[in-house]
Amino acid sequence: MEKIKKYQTPITLLILTIFCFHFSLGFEKFNPSNISWLFEARLDWSTHYLGWGFFRDAPWQFPLGTINDYYYPIGTNIGFTDSIPLVAILLKSISFLLPENFQYFGMWLFLCMYLNGYYSLKIFEYFKINKIVSYALVVFILINPVFIFRQVHPSYCAHWLLIGSIYLYLSTPNEIVIIKRNLKHLFILLLLSSLITVYLTVAVFGFFVLFVFKVYYFDK
Repeated sequence: MEKIKKYQTPITLLILTIFCFHFSLGFEKFNPSNISWLFEARLDWSTHYLGWGFFRDAPWQFPLGTINDYYYPIGTNIGFTDSIPLVAILLKSISFLLPENFQYFGMWLFLCMYLNGYYSLKIFEYFKINKIVSYALVVFILINPVFIFRQVHPSYCAHWLLIGSIYLYLSTPNEIVIIKRNLKHLFILLLLSSLITVYLTVAVFGFFVLFVFKVYYFDK
């Protein structure tokens, strides 16, 4: 019974995420070999995919993420194509195992949706909100218009970085062990954000500063 309770929340969240992802974007986009949807007119998905394609074929060089053939002869960096450098660098290292037509943006959007729900549930749990009500609220968070609109820029969809930062800011009691743990957690979110998009890095850094300020001046 304890094991069932332990996995009840993540499994329920996974089911809700699958439903909301299919409703908002279409689950066929989760297929990594399906690249046709990335070339829809008037959207920037194609630019992100091309950034990944050029980076995948580029040699490893410093600074990390450099692409010489894209925007030739000046070149550019994978970070400037909004191709989610964190994922692109990890997948480039195993590129030889991947099919020729491969995209990770659908999986990334799914992961962002799941993590948005994960940290939202953490906040609801902190405020002791009823489980059924929490799941209902999560559905509204997963399909909120801001997130759906931002799907044209997958790197901006990592709202979980902000929701997670809010959770860590709120849930810090006057216990040094938990304070250190939350500070380490927040630093990891800051590090991850720097490998996703600089816009979110600025926001997470703001929460990092507020966290330290709150612990030092208010929580003493």
